[in-house]
Order: sequence, then C-alpha cells, then structure tokens
Amino acid sequence: MSHVVPERPLAARESFEQEAAAQTVAAAVARAEPRSIAGASRASCVALVVALALGAAIRGWHTLGADFPLNDGGLFYVMVRDIQRAHYHIPAFTSYNGGQIPFGYSPFTFYLAALLNDATGVSLVTVFRVLPWAASTACVAAVYVLARSMVSSRAAAAASAIAFAIIPRSFVWLIMGGGLTRSFGYLFALLALHQVWMLYTRRTLLYVPLAAVFSALTVSSHLGTAPFVAFSAALFFVVRGRHRAGVVGSILVGIGTLVLTAPWWAVVVANHGIAPFIAARATGGTILSDMPVHGGGIGAVGAIVQYALRITGEGRFPVMLVLALVGVVWCVRERRLLVLPVWWVTILLLDARAGFTYAAAPVAMLAALGAVNVIWPVLEPRAHVDRWRALRPIGFVGAGAVLLASVVASSSRSTRLNGDTNILTALTPADRAAMEWMALHTDSSARVLVLTDQPWQIDKVSEWFPVLAERVSVATVQGSEWLPRGTFQEFIRRQSELGGCAGRDTACLASLRTDSALVFTHVYAPTGIATRCCGPLVDALRRDPGFQPLYTNEAAVIFARR
Repeated sequence: MSHVVPERPLAARESFEQEAAAQTVAAAVARAEPRSIAGASRASCVALVVALALGAAIRGWHTLGADFPLNDGGLFYVMVRDIQRAHYHIPAFTSYNGGQIPFGYSPFTFYLAALLNDATGVSLVTVFRVLPWAASTACVAAVYVLARSMVSSRAAAAASAIAFAIIPRSFVWLIMGGGLTRSFGYLFALLALHQVWMLYTRRTLLYVPLAAVFSALTVSSHLGTAPFVAFSAALFFVVRGRHRAGVVGSILVGIGTLVLTAPWWAVVVANHGIAPFIAARATGGTILSDMPVHGGGIGAVGAIVQYALRITGEGRFPVMLVLALVGVVWCVRERRLLVLPVWWVTILLLDARAGFTYAAAPVAMLAALGAVNVIWPVLEPRAHVDRWRALRPIGFVGAGAVLLASVVASSSRSTRLNGDTNILTALTPADRAAMEWMALHTDSSARVLVLTDQPWQIDKVSEWFPVLAERVSVATVQGSEWLPRGTFQEFIRRQSELGGCAGRDTACLASLRTDSALVFTHVYAPTGIATRCCGPLVDALRRDPGFQPLYTNEAAVIFARR
C-alpha cells in the first residue's frame, strides 16, 4: 500500500506561497540594495561635479572675464599692502584714504592674499580676482554638505547645490574685489553650521572642535558674517539641540571661537579699545529698520513686492524664487523640514545688510525640495495615463529650457533683466589711467570730490580712487564704519547730498563746501560708458570760470578749483 502525503489545506498553501514569495523578494532587494546605494552615490557625485562646474563657470564668466576686480575691494587692497609693509603685524591704522581708519577688519584673508602675492609673485590684482571666485565656487560644495545632513536626501542635496550655483545672490557680492573677505566668511559659516547641525542631531561632542575652528575662521574672515552664524545656530539649537550635548557643545564652541580669534581682536582692543567693534556693529540693521516701506496702502505693498523679488537677485526671471516658494508649500503641507522656511525668514528679518546673500543657502534647499518632491513627480512616467507618455518629453524639454534660461540670466549683466548681476562691472583701463594721472600730476595734499550718482555700496569709482590716485576722496564712504559711532551715517548723508547734485549746477557744489569735511581742491567726474555720471553738472563745471579742466579722456574729466 503506497504512502499518500496528505494535501495541505488551501489556506495553508496560499500562506506558504506568500511567505516564500516574500522571502524571494527580500533576497532580491538585499542583493540589489548595495547596487542601488552605489548607483545613487555615483549619481550624487556626478550631480555635485555638475553643480561645481556650473558654479565655477557662471562665477568665472563674470570674474575672469575682467582684467580688474569687480566693483569694490579698494579698501581691502590697501589693507593687504599695509600688512605687507608692517612685516605681517597688524597695523594700528590703515593708510587708505588719509590713514585715519582703525585697522579693525577681520584679517585672515588679508594675510592669505599677502602670502600668495609674496610667495608666488602673482599680482594682488589677480589675487583679488581669483580668490573670491574660488571661495565662492567652494560654497557650492559647502551647501551640498549642509543640505545632505539637513534634508537627508541625495537627490535633494544635489539639486540644492545646483540651485545654489545658479542663484545670483549666492555669488554676486562674493566674487567682487571686496568678496575677498565675504566669500571666505560665507564658506566657513556654511561649514560651521554643518558641524553645529551634526552636533545637535547626532548628540555627540565629536563635532565641537571643527565647529569651533570653522566659526573662528568665519569671524577671522568677515566679522559681518558672525551674526548669521550665531542666530542660525540658535535656531538650530531650538529645533534640534535642546539636550545635554547640545548645551555643553554650544558653550564649548563659543569659548573655542573666542579663544581662537583672540590673536586678532586682542590687538585691535589694545590699540583702540572696543569702540571700532561697537561702531561697525551699529552699521547693520534688520528688515524692520531698513526696508524702504514709506506710507501705507499700495505704496507699502509695492515696496514689499519689490523687496521680495530681489531676494534671489534673479530680476525678471525668478525661477529659483518660485521653486523655493513651492518648496515652502511642500514643507508646510508635509509638516517636514519646517526649519528651512523658518531659517529663511529669520535671516531676512535679522540681517538687512547681507540677508539676501546668506539666505541663498536655505533658498537653494527649498528650491531643491520643490523641484524634487513637486515638479519631478509630475514629469515621472504614469503607466495608467497613456496620453501623459506623449507629453512627458515636452515637459522635460520645457523644464530644461527654463533651467537653461535661468543659467543664462545669471550669467548676463544686462540691465534689461533687472537682476543683481548688472552691478558686476570693473573699472576700465581708461578709468585707471585717469586716476593714475592724478597721482602723478597733482599735489599730494589734494582733496578730491569724486562725483557720483550711485549708491555707495556699488560706487567703485569712489572706492578705488584713493588707491589708484593716491589722493584723499572727501566723500568716500568705505571704511567709515570703523570710525566713532555716527560717522558712518554722516558719510552716507554726505554722499547722498553729493548724488543730489548730479543733475544740477555748480551752485550745488558750493553749498556742499559749508561742510568742513567736504572742502575740496579738485573734482573728479566719471564720464565713461560704464561709470558715466552727472552730465548736467559736468557741463556746468566746464562753463564755470571757477573751475579749470586739467585732464580729459574717455573715462573722466578732472577739474581744479581756481
């Protein structure tokens, strides 16, 4: 009699088959997971390389295409020379524009530029062009590192780096000549905040040393970036750091930063007391004190809208700003990563002077979240919608065209786009020749009124004039923030009054002479295409017998008072 194996009940067979299938799938996933992780890692590295290349190309298009530092940097150029002449000691004063300004600026990048100049023989002009470009490009990688720890997604981190590479406000003020300090300050700030975030989220003091080092380098590179690190770290603490390691680590980072920066600030305090630091800090502000909203109703709304459109510096093509707002909506709807929208708003509220630049990091992350979690899913294949398959290529082409247009806009200096990149211009050879003529053919005691109709922050002629002409410019604002409190605002008032004379006659200049600080012996009038200023006033100076034209070229006219 044959042995008969009893058949399993139907329910048991189905359960057994399901379990076997689940084990098979799990084994397949386990085998595929390393390949998937490796593939994602490779894709992330490729995206980072693309972001760095894109960032370097956009920034290099502006910076390396000029033969002179963009916009500002004259004051810092002289301070580097001062350090070299002082044999790498910190001088008490800088020789810039008359030598009355305390040498209180963060000196790390000045020493770096001086060492490169002395060790390699590369001209300081080249150093002031290349170093800000390199540090600003490195910020792209720093944003990727920070985003990788905050958003916990390789795709979103890579997209953050690409977005940051494109946003004009992420580089405009960093690649100028004055970006020698600003670019390194922002780079070290991003790295410091990454270490602080890891300290709070991993709950280990292992991140304290690097957090302190990068914080100290931030302060030593650009003192104005220190508040950004401080209030950002405070926000991170409230969100993720309210534990023992967070409290102890924060105290240690603060102490470490203070100790590591002591060789600089102790010298300044010994020379001048704390007055220069108090004066410099008073030049800052918040959105509540500085945003130009006058009156109410439509005027106030219009000012707020105009302010909002300037956040990314994209002008008429605010792709990244729109994506960032989409990212905000996603964060609120999903109740995830709410720290990013709060961080963005906090920066704008607490730093009116450079808040748009510092906000580029959270804006890039939010734009990446909007693109990865909202826009990209729309372009993904949908098998159950046959019509969508035909439209997908159109969607990809459209998205690529928009991204390309955003890159082109960030690379353009056209005023028609109304973006921030239109200020990325440098003095022309003719501008420099006119200033150098003045250094050779006028008395060293000359006091010069440099005409301008530009805001002082982008008035490159006024800032570089004391460097190239080697004469005192009576209305130049740069450096006055380190003078006794109130002096900075007084210089801005004088420069504003001078700008008000641009469309008037010489009687306006005569009224300025009632201010003893504006007594002048010569007038320098920019007339070149890039720096053209004050046509009616220049014509009046030509006709006025009280002024004698001394020099004229395609960039400037120089007058002497009779």
